[in-house]
Amino acid sequence: GSMRLQQTALSPVRSADGKSVWLLMTIQDVTDHVHRIQQYRDVHHQALKEIEERTRAEEKLFQKTSELQAIFLAFPDLYYRLDPEGKILDYNIGSLSQAYAMPEALAGKRIQDIFPPNVGLQFTDALRQVAQTESLVGIEYALPLKAGERHYEARFVPLHQKQTIVIIRDITERKKAEEALRSSEERYRILVESAPDAIFMFDREGVFLSLNQSMARALGKSVEDLKGKSIGEVFS
Repeated sequence: GSMRLQQTALSPVRSADGKSVWLLMTIQDVTDHVHRIQQYRDVHHQALKEIEERTRAEEKLFQKTSELQAIFLAFPDLYYRLDPEGKILDYNIGSLSQAYAMPEALAGKRIQDIFPPNVGLQFTDALRQVAQTESLVGIEYALPLKAGERHYEARFVPLHQKQTIVIIRDITERKKAEEALRSSEERYRILVESAPDAIFMFDREGVFLSLNQSMARALGKSVEDLKGKSIGEVFS
């Protein structure tokens, strides 16, 4: 009740006296055999297709990995890749002048152990927070180097397989600028507070933003009473 595939073979057979040639015909049903071959071909074709797709994906992944590696190598910042316990799996220390420990002292060590105890404790806490929240965590710390104390910012970024990337940036100059700004603001505040003249600042709506003690005394009120009020509420 179905189409079958047959293989027919015709073979010559000589008689015993060699005077005659007979014909031997063999007919073999090869339907299942052909179907199995076709199935093997289909599986082989699918396997080749999957291998081709996987090869393309691996090439893209390799390209992306190479690009990321090039970016990290070009970073002036320090970079560490850590396992869940803080063990250093890979690193790029950027400028050697920024390194607290030399490269040969880093392989196989826990990052908490290569820094002073107080900084190591900060790293331990940050790694714990990353493991708990699976989100970016940032800390700031200072290190005593030969050229003087340097300030750093470390950002902890979670990876797959519970690994963590730590990117460390030197923020010493920013810290110095912030300190200079605070000192400047403090000097300005002292000058304003000690001035005998009434000095105040308000926004475009005429609301007091700040004022000195001389201004408050001239109005017979305290600084806290006047902050947030408008000029129309204070003057006629």
